[in-house]
Amino acid sequence: PQSRPQPRPTMPDRPTALVTGASRGIGRAIAVRLAATHDVVAVARSESDLQALKAEIERSGGRCRTIALDVTDGAAVRERLGGVEADVLVN
Repeated sequence: PQSRPQPRPTMPDRPTALVTGASRGIGRAIAVRLAATHDVVAVARSESDLQALKAEIERSGGRCRTIALDVTDGAAVRERLGGVEADVLVN
């Protein structure tokens, strides 16, 4: 009998960076810079600022997922970031 190929685990083609405070200032600059080599998970309180960041990263050919969240709320962090796998954390 002919063996069937086994499915390979899905692996991202680039590492993932989770950046908190990504909507403004240094956090935003780091997210934009990392987007050249990483898929970015951008976290901040301002959904509108995160959407602007996502648009900027995607215009440059990067990938960005946004999570509007106040990182001082431990329960919300556990709920929203519990399943996120990241190679780099910028906090």
